[in-house]
Amino acid sequence: MQPLAPAGPRQIGAFRLSGVLGRGGQGSVYLGEDAAGVKVAVKVLHTQAVGDQDAHRRFAT
Repeated sequence: MQPLAPAGPRQIGAFRLSGVLGRGGQGSVYLGEDAAGVKVAVKVLHTQAVGDQDAHRRFAT
């Protein structure tokens, strides 16, 4: 796991982020934790893919 970038997100939705699990062609995967302490992987598309419907389809599968 890599540390979060200084300008990177600290929270996404209900999940507090604690590190970067990986980065790839589609986006980044963060280690997140909910209010109960349950750890989850939070995958986020790169900003340049936000309007790309094909990227959204590939992301969802």
